[in-house]
Amino acid sequence: MDQYDCLNKAQLSFEYLHTNSTTHTFLFGALAELVDNSRDAGARNLDIYTCKDPSLRGGFYLAFLDDGCGMHYDDVFNVIVFGKSAKRHAPDSNQIGQYGNGLKSGAMRIANDFILFTKKDNIGTCLFLSRSFHQEEHISQVICPMPCFDLCTQQPIQNTDYQQLNGTRTYTYDKTKHELEMRLIQKYSPFKTIDDLFKQFNLITSSSGTLIVLYNV
Repeated sequence: MDQYDCLNKAQLSFEYLHTNSTTHTFLFGALAELVDNSRDAGARNLDIYTCKDPSLRGGFYLAFLDDGCGMHYDDVFNVIVFGKSAKRHAPDSNQIGQYGNGLKSGAMRIANDFILFTKKDNIGTCLFLSRSFHQEEHISQVICPMPCFDLCTQQPIQNTDYQQLNGTRTYTYDKTKHELEMRLIQKYSPFKTIDDLFKQFNLITSSSGTLIVLYNV
């Protein structure tokens, strides 16, 4: 690959978030994408509910909470890679999602912004994707804050490079990056404090699972 470094590379523009969402002509198709993801994660339970929040467009947010397998930091990172999906090569042929696009296209069809909370092995990771943030900051490239926490200690961690040591995942911490991610989430999401964030993780009462919050619908 190094021999091609001098060549131009395709980039993903912020406008693609809207373009991609238009693959869903009907709103129920977008909702089905999120339900399918929970099913693929092996969830036995999926709660879909709304919470009132007058500060948001529409006055509420829509939440999807499941008790599926959850995700590690590196799994969440793959979520923001458009078109990449481990499901396509999974031995379980019953997986519905195959193309690594359903969460982004479905969520962006329903709402302007979403934040994802996922839990696995007592590690909690957020994924924040917000058109409101990009529009207000006049940012053309897609930026996705992804803070990560040890849920036992509530201390931030960052899996910047996937490593395993004696079968145990190892994590590193980038303070500057984490603080910037938290500032953006607290400014542009419904959750304005660190306590608010951990309340969302606490809603995942099973050993693993995922909560998706869609807002500014």
